[in-house]
Amino acid sequence: MKVLKNLSSYLENNVLHIRVLKFAVVGLSGVVVNMAVLFFFTEILRITYWISSIIAIEISIISNFVLNDIWTW
Repeated sequence: MKVLKNLSSYLENNVLHIRVLKFAVVGLSGVVVNMAVLFFFTEILRITYWISSIIAIEISIISNFVLNDIWTW
């Protein structure tokens, strides 16, 4: 618990580290969005995998861009 408290204190005092952490969280959310959209289009809508993959990649790119623009920077 003390380690987490010290880490939290360190991150609060250093804006660059907070920004890097936010950037990592947004990147991870992009993976989740990509996988969810890919699953939806291939398994639910029965669209061909390569078309679903293109759509999922584009949606995750847009999602990451918007989240980084709003939250990270």
